[in-house]
Amino acid sequence: MNIVIAQDIIHEDMGDVFDSHDFIVALISRDKDSYDEIMRRCPSTGSAHGIISIYLGSHTNDLGIEKIEENVTHKSENINGNVNQCAQWRKVQ
Repeated sequence: MNIVIAQDIIHEDMGDVFDSHDFIVALISRDKDSYDEIMRRCPSTGSAHGIISIYLGSHTNDLGIEKIEENVTHKSENINGNVNQCAQWRKVQ
């Protein structure tokens, strides 16, 4: 995934607080090729989405975000319409 595209998604498409599912929807909209590449390397949608969340967590300084740790049970709807747990993020810049 391109760090510049991730920065653009966060700063142009995300609110002050967002979750990994929100980011994934915007990633698909902006850079479907990157999303498709991640999907090809993973055995399931869940593992691909986990990799995207790990990417966000590994680049928090570059992306100007922090993980909201106190909300470890955050759940939202994924792209398949299933509600499951995911990381929640806050912009810091």
